[in-house]
Amino acid sequence: MQITVYRNNITKTIPTGFSWTTLFFWFIPAFVRGDYKWSAIMFVLSIFTSGLSILVFPFVYNDIFLNRLRTQGWVAQGDTPEDLQRAIKKDKTSFWVSIAVIVFMIVLVILPYCS
Repeated sequence: MQITVYRNNITKTIPTGFSWTTLFFWFIPAFVRGDYKWSAIMFVLSIFTSGLSILVFPFVYNDIFLNRLRTQGWVAQGDTPEDLQRAIKKDKTSFWVSIAVIVFMIVLVILPYCS
């Protein structure tokens, strides 16, 4: 499924749901989209989790990218002001949820070596 977003007479069509490109190409789709922060986060966390985070990000990255666009002023078709406020809140929440999942994965990787 795809969503069309608008800003200053510019239209972008972005994918939603599962990110096959993130699954196959790791952090590169985020980098190509200009999302350098999440590209760096994906790269660093995949190193620290021995690649386990590569299996998590395809499920969440497209939503993270859509929420980032909304916080930058892009408006999806049918968005209301309440939708934009929810997107800003969800952007912050998705960041911390992703960090929590990755910390959990790091613990799973490190735990066997602690004994």
